[in-house]
Amino acid sequence: MTGRILRYKIAKNQKGIAAAIALSSAYYAIALFRFAANIQGFFSGRVGFLDALVYLAAGERPFDPLSDIAFTIPIEWITLQVLIAFFVGFHTNDDMKAGSAAIVRGASRTSWWVAQCLYAIGVVVLVYAIGVAMAAMACLFTHGSFLTLDPSCAFFGKDLAKSIDSAGSIAALAIAPCASCALALAQMAIALAAGSATGLFAVVSFQAASSYFTIPLLSGDCGMVIRNEACGGMFQTPWCIIACIAASSIAFVIGHVLMKYRDMH
Repeated sequence: MTGRILRYKIAKNQKGIAAAIALSSAYYAIALFRFAANIQGFFSGRVGFLDALVYLAAGERPFDPLSDIAFTIPIEWITLQVLIAFFVGFHTNDDMKAGSAAIVRGASRTSWWVAQCLYAIGVVVLVYAIGVAMAAMACLFTHGSFLTLDPSCAFFGKDLAKSIDSAGSIAALAIAPCASCALALAQMAIALAAGSATGLFAVVSFQAASSYFTIPLLSGDCGMVIRNEACGGMFQTPWCIIACIAASSIAFVIGHVLMKYRDMH
């Protein structure tokens, strides 16, 4: 039954999925253009695959130890999360009407909620998959290091190169999509309790505040996490990913409880 509801939701929201693909592609194209403009002094105009992924995931400029600016709010990250929040959020309450009819016909509330969560996670995966494809294209067109994952890329600080390996860099890149999944599930749980607009506002406000207060985990800043980890700081990649998974699980459980006691009529 979960699969049937999920297929129905995908079929119903085909225009929304097409809009997500189009807007995500446009966002990534603009972000990569800004990225290329920012790296002229670092990579001679060539876009490295790993570097582009870090920029698209966290929206962070190349690390410059000589810069007087210690931190800048990751505008790209905030923009990406707002896009994901719009793609995920405005179908929840509308689907409650269809969900009510489906549940009356025999589908369990658990099946309906699992389908909604799978759809939200699928949207996040789709958006980030487009980012990976766009990063690969930018790397290819600028003759960058397509398959060579350079662990000393300027995002992580050249002075920390010996403390960073490619495996750690790739693992840290998972922080951004994991954080986005947690935000998406939390948004859906809040939407069930207080409406779609409230869920959208709560999630956008939360990630904007976490970015402003420079919390690497909550802002999905994998570059900052890696630098912190290399210096022996409190933010370690495995624990950050575990925290995101735990937050996703809590949001799923809360949403399931809300569905269990929600009046569907």
